[in-house]
Amino acid sequence: MPSLAEIKEAGRAAKAKAREALALEEALSKDADKLWASAFDAVAGPDLREDELPRDCPALVVVPGFASWSALRPEHVERWRTAKLQERIDPSVRTVAFRWECGEVRWNAPQAYLEAAAAWQGAHEGADADAARLALLCRQLRGRGCRVVLAAHSLGCRVALGACGHAEADGPARAATPSPSAEPPLLDAMLLLGAACDNDALAADGEFPLATVLAQCTSLTIVHAPDDPTLRELWPAAENQRCGRIAPPALGATGLMPEGLLRMYHRPQLQMVT
Repeated sequence: MPSLAEIKEAGRAAKAKAREALALEEALSKDADKLWASAFDAVAGPDLREDELPRDCPALVVVPGFASWSALRPEHVERWRTAKLQERIDPSVRTVAFRWECGEVRWNAPQAYLEAAAAWQGAHEGADADAARLALLCRQLRGRGCRVVLAAHSLGCRVALGACGHAEADGPARAATPSPSAEPPLLDAMLLLGAACDNDALAADGEFPLATVLAQCTSLTIVHAPDDPTLRELWPAAENQRCGRIAPPALGATGLMPEGLLRMYHRPQLQMVT
């Protein structure tokens, strides 16, 4: 059995290790902006000028998830580069990272849980303003002759879906199945990965009606994972703490609900992937 002195020494060592981990995390977070800029052709922050955007090419716009911006690490960038997705899909594709107020959490901090709750609240509240900015970015890319594909993750999916609503409000209305002469949609394609929003958010009376989304998006793919522990376990707790509600399952966990929505639209335009 360890002595009292040994127990105290072990406690001091654990605290020292925790402080070192937090200091390293904070130091790495300061380099996040440089890392994003090194991995993408452009970073669309609030100060980005339109003439810095790609022109006359396919443009992949990535909307990161909750607390993802400051969490980017060199090993993440290396995996992105090693995958060589641009080269494998289309070397002419240019990538744009959309910077939004997705929250910042020091996961090694003693009060990380409280930081995460506050960051979730702030990111949720600011998502609509960021969605309007994202819609503007996509219109600018369209105006520069780009085909626009939007890929969003986690809470970033709220921003992506909200951008479709802003595009409809700011521009001429379109039918979900437009005529050849209709105004082109905002997006050529949208990919939602592990969407952190209600699984009925795309219902006709939901937060992001599917008809509105598809009117601004030629192709929508929703990737969901029923065994995702974050969406299965943390999503309900985060929403309950944010506003006291008992949230339905997340879209990224169950896929689209109600299931009847899938039968209302042509499969080539709407796909579900598990």
